[in-house]
Amino acid sequence: MKIFTKITPGFFKKLLLISLVASLSIPAVAQEICTTYSIDLKNNKKRVFSNISLVTGWLRTETIKITDFPEEGFFHIKTLVHYNSENEQLNESFYVLVNNSLPRYPQDPNITTDSTTYKIVPDVPEATFDEYIDQDAGLFYFEKGTNIIEIHHYKTIAETFPQFVVYYDTTDNAETPGVNSGDSLGGEKRAESVEVFFIKMVSNLCDNDLQLTSESNFTFNCEDSIGQLSARLQIAEEQQRLFNVSEIDSLVLKTIMPEGIDVDTTKLGAWVPQKIDSLSLYSFTWIPRPEDYADVLTFDQTLTLNLKFSQLDSSVGLKINSQLFTKFDVQIDNQIIRDSLELKPECIPPQYDLSIKKQGNWLPAPDHESIDYRIIVRNEGPESVTSFSIRDTLDAKLSATLFNFPPDSVTNNVFFWQQNNLLLPNDSLILTYHAQIRESANFRQSLLLENIVMVSAEFDTNPFNNADSTLHVFYPVDLSVSHTAAADTFCLQDTVRYHFSVFNLSQISAYNVKLQAELVANLKVVNSNFDLKTDSTGTTQVWQVALDSIAGNSEKTYFINAVLASDFAGSLPSSATVLVKNDSLSSNDSATLSVIFKECDDTPPPNFTDLRVVKNALVDTLRNGEEINYQIDVSNLGPDSTDRFYLVENWPAEIINRKYASPQSHFSVNDDTIRWADFTLLSGESITLQVSGEISVSDTSRFHDLQNFVTVFSPVDTIFSNNQDSAAVTVRPGSVPPLRNYADLQVTKTALKDTLRNGEEINYQIEVSNLGPDSTDQFYLLENWPDEILNRNYASTQSNFNVSGDTIRWADFTLLSGESVTLQVSGEISVSDTSRFHDLQNFVTVFSPVDTIFSNNQDSAAVTVRPGSVPPLRNYADLQVTKTALKDTLRNGEEINYQIEVSNLGPDSTDQFYLLENWPDEITNRNYASVQTNFSVSGDTIRWAEFTLLSGETITLQVSGEISVSDTSQFQDLQNFVTVFSPVDTIFSNNQDSAAIIIRPGFETPDFTDLAIRKRISRQSGKIGDSVEFELEVTNNGPASVNYFEVTDTASVYFELGDYSVQPDVLTNNVARWAFNRQFDAGDKIFINYSARILPNIPVLPDSLLNSASVFASEDQIPGNNHSHAGMLVTCGIDCFLDKNVYAPAVDSDLEINFEICLTEWVRIKIYDLVGTHVTTVTEGVFSAGVPHKVYWNGFVSSGKKMGSGAYVLIIHTVDEHCKLKFLLVQ
Repeated sequence: MKIFTKITPGFFKKLLLISLVASLSIPAVAQEICTTYSIDLKNNKKRVFSNISLVTGWLRTETIKITDFPEEGFFHIKTLVHYNSENEQLNESFYVLVNNSLPRYPQDPNITTDSTTYKIVPDVPEATFDEYIDQDAGLFYFEKGTNIIEIHHYKTIAETFPQFVVYYDTTDNAETPGVNSGDSLGGEKRAESVEVFFIKMVSNLCDNDLQLTSESNFTFNCEDSIGQLSARLQIAEEQQRLFNVSEIDSLVLKTIMPEGIDVDTTKLGAWVPQKIDSLSLYSFTWIPRPEDYADVLTFDQTLTLNLKFSQLDSSVGLKINSQLFTKFDVQIDNQIIRDSLELKPECIPPQYDLSIKKQGNWLPAPDHESIDYRIIVRNEGPESVTSFSIRDTLDAKLSATLFNFPPDSVTNNVFFWQQNNLLLPNDSLILTYHAQIRESANFRQSLLLENIVMVSAEFDTNPFNNADSTLHVFYPVDLSVSHTAAADTFCLQDTVRYHFSVFNLSQISAYNVKLQAELVANLKVVNSNFDLKTDSTGTTQVWQVALDSIAGNSEKTYFINAVLASDFAGSLPSSATVLVKNDSLSSNDSATLSVIFKECDDTPPPNFTDLRVVKNALVDTLRNGEEINYQIDVSNLGPDSTDRFYLVENWPAEIINRKYASPQSHFSVNDDTIRWADFTLLSGESITLQVSGEISVSDTSRFHDLQNFVTVFSPVDTIFSNNQDSAAVTVRPGSVPPLRNYADLQVTKTALKDTLRNGEEINYQIEVSNLGPDSTDQFYLLENWPDEILNRNYASTQSNFNVSGDTIRWADFTLLSGESVTLQVSGEISVSDTSRFHDLQNFVTVFSPVDTIFSNNQDSAAVTVRPGSVPPLRNYADLQVTKTALKDTLRNGEEINYQIEVSNLGPDSTDQFYLLENWPDEITNRNYASVQTNFSVSGDTIRWAEFTLLSGETITLQVSGEISVSDTSQFQDLQNFVTVFSPVDTIFSNNQDSAAIIIRPGFETPDFTDLAIRKRISRQSGKIGDSVEFELEVTNNGPASVNYFEVTDTASVYFELGDYSVQPDVLTNNVARWAFNRQFDAGDKIFINYSARILPNIPVLPDSLLNSASVFASEDQIPGNNHSHAGMLVTCGIDCFLDKNVYAPAVDSDLEINFEICLTEWVRIKIYDLVGTHVTTVTEGVFSAGVPHKVYWNGFVSSGKKMGSGAYVLIIHTVDEHCKLKFLLVQ
C-alpha cells in the first residue's frame, strides 16, 4: 500500500503547510527531474519521547517503512514539526535515519556537505506555542523499492554519540542528556517529546529557493478606538528568477494578542483564521487557489486586521511569526520571520486642511441672464476628513434652485450643508446650483451680486483657504430703434418699404426683446418679417415681432412692405418702439416717421451714375533711366451705364516716352486725354489702363518726388468726390548702370556624409546658381582639395564639362537667370595616421567676368575622419521592415488596408530579399500592389524579380483584404506579422513588425457620430491689459466620419483678439466661425488657438468674462458635448495707503492702514523687516469688496512686546494680490 504521494512541478495538489524546495549541489544517481514524495501523518502523527518510563506506549523511536519507492537517488527529507511546549521543554530535538541495503556509518551529523544516515534536527527555542515549522532533516540516499525512515528522539543520539551533543546549561549534562529538571510538570506525568506531522522527500535536482520577507505596521484611529495592523508578506526566488505561485503550499501568520485587544476576524478575504482562546493565539493561513497560479518574479499577500482596544493606557508589544511552506524547497532558513511590533494607541488630533472655491458662470436665460454656481471643497491635507460644514451666503437679489445636493437648512439666502461622509486626501466635494435674479429687482440699473462661502471643520490647521467669494454684476442694456423708409415721397401706386432697426448699444446681450410697429389703417401690408398683427382699430394697426435676444454691440433689422388701400394724397405717420424690461435709457426706445404720397407723372428719370478712378504705381522707388509703370482702374458704381466718359492725365515733366495699353483696345490718346470709342461701361463694371514711361531727371545727385494725377469726367456723373486719384514715386540719386551683361553667381558645397573612416568613399555635391538678372556662359569652378582625398571622380547634370587640375569648366553651356547646375564629386579617404581624428576642409570658388557680387562665390564642406579603417570589403546590408494598418478599427465585411515598407539602411545594395506574411485566418481575399510591379506572391511569401534595393532606398507594398469573422457579437483583436529575410542582412532586430486592428461587433457602418468641443483658457483670473491664451479642441468620438462641420467661438467683447492658428471664415463682434469642408474621421482632432488681451473699458470691476464655443454637424446625435465654456475673472487689484510714513507710537496716534479691495475675500496684513523676515501679523479675516477699510496698529508685536525702531515693510495680502507700504518706526 502506498503511503506517499508523488509531486512534480506541474502537479498542483494542496498539501498541508508545504513550500518550494531549493536544491543542494549533490550529483544525482538515476534522477532526471525535480520530484517530491510526501507522507501525510496528520491522522497518525509520529511522536517520540525523552523519558519512555513515565507512560506505557511512549517510544523513543518511530519507523516508517516504504516498500515501493519508485526511483533511486539523493533526496532531502523535510519534516513538519509541531512545537507545542511554549518552552516548558528545554530541548525538542530529534534525528532521522534511513535504512536500506546500502547502510552508511555515522559521521559528524552537522557537516552538511556530505550525505549521512542521520542528522540532528535542532530545537527551535524561540518557537511559540502551537507552532508548525518545516525542518530539514538531511540529505539521504534512497533505493528504488524498500526504504525505512526512522525518527529518533534527541536523547537516543546523545546516549549513542555523545561527541555530537550540545548540552543546555544547568539542566542538561552527560548523565541526563535531553531531559529537563523534572518529569512531573503541572501535576501531570510528562516528558520532553517531539511531534512529526508530515514528511517529504525532495530530489536534490530541485533548484528553487524561495525566500520570505515581511513588513508590518500599525495605525490607530482615536475616534472609534480601532487600530489597524497590516502585515505584508513578499515571496521571491533567491536567484531572482521566475517561479510559479502553485509551488507555494501556504502562508501562515501567528500572534498572541495581548489582553484588552479584540481581533475582528471577518472580511479577511482568502486568509483563514483560527484561534486558541485559552492562549489568545491567533493563526491566519493563506493557501493559493488555481486562479492565483502564474509565473512571477515576486508574489505579495497582505493581511490586514482591525483591532478593538478596550483600554488606551499605554503601548503594548506584539510578536508576529510569519512562515512560508513550499512544495519543492529544502532551504528553510529564509522561510520563517519573527517580528516584534509596538502597538501605540495614541490619540493625536488629526491635522486637517480643507480649502473651498466658488465659481460662477453667466448663462443665457429666456428673460435675462442667470448664474450657475459651483462650490468645490477639497481635502488638501494628508488625513481623511469625516465631518465638516459649508455655509454659503447668496445675495438677496438672487433666487437659488436646482441644487445637486439640497442644503440641510436655508435662512434668508444663507445655505448650510453638514457633511458627515468621508473625504479622502486630494478628493473634492462639488456642490452646484442655479441662481436667477428675482423679478422684484430693479433691472434698469446695475445689480451688484455678491456672495461668500466658508467651510469649517474641527482640527483644520489652515484657516487661510477656508473662505472664498464671487462677485457678478448684472448690467442693464441700452436699446434704441430707428424707423426709416426708402424715400420720403412716394407716388400713389408705389410700394412703401418701411425699415426697422433695433440697436443694442451696450456690451452685453439683451433678452426677451420685442419690436412693435404702428401703421395707419389706410395702408395695406403686402409682406413683412414681423411675427403677427396684434391690434387694429379704426385708425391704426399694430404689428409686433419677438427678437428673443440680441447680442451686445449688434443690431437686428426688420421690414414691412405696404401699399395704399385707397387713393390718398398727403402725409401718413408711422412709429416703432422697442420693448425690454432692463433698458436703462427710455429716450431712444421709440422712433416716428411720416411719408408723403402724391400724384406722379410717368416721365422716366434722367440717366445718372457714379464713376470712380484709382491710380497705382507698380514700383514706388526708382532711379533715373528706369522704366515706371502705372495701373489706372475706372469703375462704374451705378446705378446707370454710360458711354460718355474720358480720362485726363496730369504728367510730371520727368516722365517721358509714355506708352498705353488697355483690354479695351479701341481707345485713343490725345496729349493727356484718353477716350474709349464705342464702349459702354455698365453699372458695376471696371476698365483698366496700363501706362509706362521712362524716368528722366536732370539732377541725379538727390531724391525727387514725382506725383501723377488722373481725373475721370462724365456728363452723367453726379458724385465728384471719387473722380480723381494720384500715385507718387520716389526717384533715388544716381542712374542705372550702362546696359551690359551682368549676373550674380552663387556656389554651395555639401558633404553627403560628414563622418568617415580611412579607406571609405567621400561624396560631395556642388551647386552653382545664377541669381540673375542676365544669363552667362562665362564661368568656371576652382576646387581646393586636401591631400588626404585621392582618386577623385566628377559627374554633372550637364555632361559637357571638363576637368583640368582643380579647375572645372562647362563647354557650350549657358546658365540662364534662375537656373542651377549640379556637380557630383567623389574621392577616397587616405590618411597616414589612423589612430586619431582628422578634420578635412574642402573649398570651392566660382569665377565669372560678369559676376558683380562676390560674397557668395565661395563655399566649403568639412568632414571628420574617425580613427581606424573600414572593414574588409564584402556585401552586407541592414534591411528594416515596417507594417501599418491604415485604419485600426473595423467591422466584419469591411476592407482592411496595410502598408508595408522595406528600407535598406545600407551600406550595400541587395537584390536578395523577400517578405514572409503571417496572416490571421479572419482576413480573406488578399490583394497586393507595389510601385515595383515585378513582384510575385506565393502563399505568404512575396519576392521582387530583377530588382535591386539600393542603400538608402525604400520599397512599398500595399496589401488589402476583407474582414471575415464568425462571431460578430463581440470585439476581436487581429495581429498581423511580416518578416523580411536577406542573406546579406547582418542586423535582425528590425526584420519583423506587426500591425494590430480591432474588429468591432456588428456589420453595418453607422451613419451618425458624436462631435465634442472643449474650450480651455490659460488663466482663470487677470487684470486690465493682461494677455490670455485660448484653445479649442474638437474631437470626433465616432463611430462615423463627417464631411462638413461648423465651429463657433464667442469671446467677451472686453477682449481684443488675434493670432489665430486657423483664420476664421467670419469674425464679427468677437464671434468667430469656421466652416470645415473636409473628411473628419472618428478619433480625429483639430485644435484652434488664439490670444486675447483684456480691454480697459469694463464698466465695473471685478467682473466675470464668459467665453463659449460650440460645434455643429448634421450627423451629430449627441448634443450634450457640443458646447464648452471658459470663464475668466477680471479683478482690479488693491488700493492702499498709510496715514503717516514715520510712526512714533509714544507721541502719535495708532498707525492707520487704509485699503480697498474689489473682491470679498480673506485678507492678511503682515509686517516684515527689510531683509524679508516676518515680524508680526496686524490682522487677518474676511473683508468686503468695494468699501474703504481702516485697520489700526499700535507698534506692538503679537506677543505684547514693543517692536524695535527701524524701517519696515507692511504688506496687505489677498489670495491673488498684494500691496506693499514702507514706513519708519521710531520707539
